[in-house]
Amino acid sequence: MKVGVLTFHETANYGAMLQTYALQKYINDQGVPCQVINYQDRALQKKERPIKLLEQRSLKGIIRYFICHDYQVSKWAHFCAFKRAQIPMSEKAYSKEDLPNLQKEYDAIIAGSDQIWNTEITQDDFSYYLEFLKDSGKKYAYAGSFGFQDWPQGLKEKALPYLKDFSTLTVRESRAKELIDEALGEDAAQVVVDPTLLIEKSHWQSLMTETERSPYIVAYMVDFCQETFDFMRALAKKEKLKIIYVHDAILSQRGMENSRDDSVEEFLNMINGAAYVVTGSFHALCLSLVLEKQFFYTLSRINNRNSRLETLLSHAGIKGRRVLSGVCEDPSPIDYATVTPRLQEKIEESKAILNGMLKEIKKS
Repeated sequence: MKVGVLTFHETANYGAMLQTYALQKYINDQGVPCQVINYQDRALQKKERPIKLLEQRSLKGIIRYFICHDYQVSKWAHFCAFKRAQIPMSEKAYSKEDLPNLQKEYDAIIAGSDQIWNTEITQDDFSYYLEFLKDSGKKYAYAGSFGFQDWPQGLKEKALPYLKDFSTLTVRESRAKELIDEALGEDAAQVVVDPTLLIEKSHWQSLMTETERSPYIVAYMVDFCQETFDFMRALAKKEKLKIIYVHDAILSQRGMENSRDDSVEEFLNMINGAAYVVTGSFHALCLSLVLEKQFFYTLSRINNRNSRLETLLSHAGIKGRRVLSGVCEDPSPIDYATVTPRLQEKIEESKAILNGMLKEIKKS
């Protein structure tokens, strides 16, 4: 038996890489041989790989190249090293044209997690909907995500026949379930936690690169908002902490350590060692919960991105940690004696669903 996972693996995004690692890790730990399919997605390659000077068509792009290129190359090398060391990959690299051959290579293919069904990211590549598989008995999805609140024009008609064909369809956000259930019938989809939450705290800590640092706040943002940085600076001053800002933006932020090319292991350690995490990143929020960190979060200005954060916080029963207009409604410490057991209930429910998938695959 062999299971393939099709997801966003060719990336320099910490969250995308960690969810890729986590899903195959959990499946392999259940005694089901699993590997990530090395799909060479042209849209993602263009977006994720280090920028090239000859591809720049604007003055801003050229400036970005000279400021960021060295950092991007270093970071990309770190991510490639992590994949080689930690993630079993298919020996063959697959182009879109090759994907139908996967029918013969795997007993089942699991699509997920991340925003694999966001066709703005994939530039209308429906491979992550497993359109190339003719046998619906081999099609599964774990924690798939659209990354939008409502169907973009024309997508619903294209996507629904593929989604209907999955043997088991699970999603990451409550809103995604609503969209699918409205179209395909009640309980056509189930909501599960992101794969990063399936992995124990102790295991994440075993992957970390230990680094000695003075007490700090770590910031890992999706959108830049001056009021959020003002909030962090005030918190740092009050608590006598430094700020480490993890980003790949052109501009550095004054008065803090700007960190642009950390390895995956270093990123994990940075979250684990922080006194506070301030983030708009879904996966940084996942890690903060697993590692039981004190955190504050921001929502994206692009409302489509926010359902995943709101669903996750609902699972954990956490309210009032949002930073809005430079203020947090409830800055009192998070009580993980209450939060962790509540979140664990949803994690165990999600594991049961995934284990049910794997049991079904074994029988087929």
